[in-house]
Amino acid sequence: QNKTTKQHKTMIFLLWIFLFILSAGEAFMCALYLLSYSDFEDDEMGTLDIAARLNPFIKLEYALHTFSMFLLLVFGRWGVIILNLPLFIYHLKRFYMKEHIIIARQLYKKLKYLKTESIVKIVVYTVFFFLYFYFMIRDIIRFALDSGNLEEIVEKLGLFK
Repeated sequence: QNKTTKQHKTMIFLLWIFLFILSAGEAFMCALYLLSYSDFEDDEMGTLDIAARLNPFIKLEYALHTFSMFLLLVFGRWGVIILNLPLFIYHLKRFYMKEHIIIARQLYKKLKYLKTESIVKIVVYTVFFFLYFYFMIRDIIRFALDSGNLEEIVEKLGLFK
């Protein structure tokens, strides 16, 4: 049982690391969207270029967020699932209504909305980034306290000398 508990704790720690990295990537993808929309406004990119450039990233963002929700569900992290739920429902709605794909001829009409959406998503993913970072650090400390190795870890890291 002790080995199983240790493996479970390790998997939870790896979950937080994965979600930490994933949320940073998703925030950067949204920043890429925003920069592309700005390039479009400045006539540096055409509508077809924007659609061809961003649609694969948008699909990737949706897939990664769905996968992260699946992992949170598997590990029973209900509080974090509830925090992710509004964005997940928003993504599901847009996906099933086929609104997630950028259509070149509609870009002029939706540009302001898409820019606002990108800004909001950058903020949301950044909040998730710091939240996952907090959970990762919290679990490192919890695991160290549970194993009784906190003093050893502090000594190896050279903290509090």
